[in-house]
Amino acid sequence: MAKGFSQAVVMGNLVRDPETKQTNSGHSVTGFTLAVNGRNDDVAYIDCTAWNKGGETIAQYLHKGDPLLVSGRLNQSRWQDKDGNNRSRIDVVVDEFAFIGGKNNSDGSSTQTAPQANYDEPAPVSSINIADIPF
Repeated sequence: MAKGFSQAVVMGNLVRDPETKQTNSGHSVTGFTLAVNGRNDDVAYIDCTAWNKGGETIAQYLHKGDPLLVSGRLNQSRWQDKDGNNRSRIDVVVDEFAFIGGKNNSDGSSTQTAPQANYDEPAPVSSINIADIPF
């Protein structure tokens, strides 16, 4: 079977503050959800995951309600819940991101924002197919 390709570009507002956690191997992973307004007051909620420095930057500078543009690959996680039901979730694993606009404080000054950012640090692979290893 041929390999597929998935790429997502999403622009929306943070539903809540990003949350950063550390993995057992020492990598940081930041999770957040973007609300994307559509037509007729439809809203799509898109879960996103950013790894290491990129995620840390997002968590440092952005908060609930802030706009963000992300680009990345789609990732599907599968698991069984406590009742034995099969569950799945699709999220965007962020490869690049850009801060959009800025807010003004009550005194008229702008809040601190980082420059447009992207990072080349690859996201960890959640599973490896032994057949894909070239040796």
